Amino acid sequence: MEVDVVISWYATNKYTQEVRSAFQRPTRFLEMPAGPGTDYDKQMVDLGPTPIQQLCKRFKGDTVRRVALMGFSEGCRGVRVALRSGDGSRVDAAIALDGIHCEYQDPGKTFQTGLILPWRAFAQKAIEDGRLCAITTSSVVPGPNIVSTTVTSD
Repeated sequence: MEVDVVISWYATNKYTQEVRSAFQRPTRFLEMPAGPGTDYDKQMVDLGPTPIQQLCKRFKGDTVRRVALMGFSEGCRGVRVALRSGDGSRVDAAIALDGIHCEYQDPGKTFQTGLILPWRAFAQKAIEDGRLCAITTSSVVPGPNIVSTTVTSD
């Protein structure tokens, strides 16, 4: 069967569970380990040079048509690492729910852009070829060395 796959980090709760029934196409969901202490880079590296394809192989007998990545808060780190991976170009949708964070180099003035570059590259692809890139922000004011999601999403 042809299916879509949603790989998520820290994004499964009763609301997202309810929404799943509204999907019109056959869709498989995979919740990745996330949260404090999670090594997102290792998580993907351990799957080899094409981690997204390796994750999709878990759905034996299905042909994967489209792949979406979704993260909430810290879970957006997992999405970022997957976008940087050897098969990040395979992704059809990337969703960041209040989680594109980075740190200030000079508090309030300049920040490290390396952590948001994969998101920017994916957003540019979405503009060019119709992929889906959705980024939300919140009113949460982080600590003094952390750039808010409002700033990073801009």
